[in-house]
Amino acid sequence: MVKDRFLKAMDQMLTRWKKVKEKRIIVNSEINFSPQAIFISLKHCDFIKITGEDGGLTSDPKSSYRLDVSTRVTVAVGDSPDDPKGNGLGISSSHAFVSPENIKALKNVLDKLIDGAFKESLAEYFGHHSVVSELDIANTRFMKLSNESESPVEYFEKEKEFQVNIQKLSEIIEKATQTLHAQKEIEESDIVLSFSRENRRFAAWEKTVQGETKKHIFTSQTLGHIVFSASVRDAGGRLVEYSKRIVTGVDLETLSQEEKIMKATYELIEMIKQRSNCQVHKSGRYKTVLDSHAVGTLLHEAGMAHLLSGRYIDEEGATTFKDNIGERILPNFITIYDDPTIPNGSGSFKYDEEGVEAQRTVIVEKGVLINLLHDRISAGRRRTRSNGKARAEGSKTPEPRTSNLIVESSISYPKEKIIQMMLEDCKKDGDEYGLLIEGGGGEVNVESGEFRLFPNTVWRIYTDGRREPVSSALFIPLEALQALNSIKAVSNEKEIVYGVCGAESGYVPVQEICPAAYVGEIPVHSASDDPPRRRLLPKIKEEDDSADFEENDN
Repeated sequence: MVKDRFLKAMDQMLTRWKKVKEKRIIVNSEINFSPQAIFISLKHCDFIKITGEDGGLTSDPKSSYRLDVSTRVTVAVGDSPDDPKGNGLGISSSHAFVSPENIKALKNVLDKLIDGAFKESLAEYFGHHSVVSELDIANTRFMKLSNESESPVEYFEKEKEFQVNIQKLSEIIEKATQTLHAQKEIEESDIVLSFSRENRRFAAWEKTVQGETKKHIFTSQTLGHIVFSASVRDAGGRLVEYSKRIVTGVDLETLSQEEKIMKATYELIEMIKQRSNCQVHKSGRYKTVLDSHAVGTLLHEAGMAHLLSGRYIDEEGATTFKDNIGERILPNFITIYDDPTIPNGSGSFKYDEEGVEAQRTVIVEKGVLINLLHDRISAGRRRTRSNGKARAEGSKTPEPRTSNLIVESSISYPKEKIIQMMLEDCKKDGDEYGLLIEGGGGEVNVESGEFRLFPNTVWRIYTDGRREPVSSALFIPLEALQALNSIKAVSNEKEIVYGVCGAESGYVPVQEICPAAYVGEIPVHSASDDPPRRRLLPKIKEEDDSADFEENDN
């Protein structure tokens, strides 16, 4: 018996709509179409966002909190799972924002959404038939749902606490942004604090070979992160942004401590002081070491995320790894897992957006591509099981996404050793220095597989051991397979790399546990020159006398 009042209302809608029948006359035969599966997701999402910019608080503590409540329904219509001659399904989703507490209003919204999704699914099912008939091709156009366990699921977590002192946090962020703004080297700065809690309810009904099954799931997750950014001029006059991020999955209280926030502020200031008016680095090919954060970005963007999504391969033209299962895509000493089950991971979860239990998945084993990322649709097309990767932000339509990537290596060295490997190669080839890339973001074109890494900080490391910071107005362009195969050696020290991944299904938190890596000689391009724009008047200082701003009639 479902006790949660929201899940109870969702279950009632499943019971109501699983009985619906839509009659069609096809070739003088009467066929009644009913749903093969109905999934309902309901999310109560608490958000706190506090922002500071250029020395002042830009958010109002009184309006820094909001609650979003959204729902998504998915309906599958078509051939029965026990029909060996069946082609597949039409599947459609609809979503809406709903009242936080009004059960009657929720039922009315769900009733309307399921009605629309059922009709869209039926139309999609017939649309697939028309395409197959017209082109005389195999029935790969049809969607299918993977056959999962037929056992019912009843899973309920304890709701996470979400007690945050917004006024106190606002005062700390204001102090931090004032501290950044007071530095003469910094021209622009901002701090963004975001805390969230997602209470997710999932109810599902599905026809199975043995009859039918239901799922009722409640999960509660919290996430907090603070991003500090500051911009400074390089020697070429370009305004270059540097950033620092601190993240926690569950311990929002620790992340709220003034000491922790101010420590990160001063660390960013030290980074900025090193890079004010630093040299512009010219384009060329350089022997390079990537730190753990840059390796995390490379592995996520150039391989393990979008390009290995079964849905992206089927529907978005991501062909880079389409036919590479069983082939080597990384050095044979590297194995990579995607594991949403690790405790307190930024990307951890118990059940995915389709109600499939989270599971540790081997993606690459000893350099060989073993698995793609699957939801039930991409797995169904391949007649395999989902590996529980369906993820989405809010009520957006889910798709296969990474969670927590873990990199393991059978051969590794101390970080200083792989830097020494780079310098030895530099000496051998007569190069004056190599590069150390730290952190940064990235992007990939899913059709072409072209990848770009945008460093956070860059160091020249000379063959005599000297280190010199250079401008981070750079990017590293590589093709995905080229990027993965550029790894020559990795460190035996790993770091946790936190991030947020964006896609059509929204932004989801992810993390990578990665070593540093020597990637040999790679192309490094200087960013295009923007016309330098300087202030007409200097920044306003805290100690400036107010009389400076008063009109003088004399």
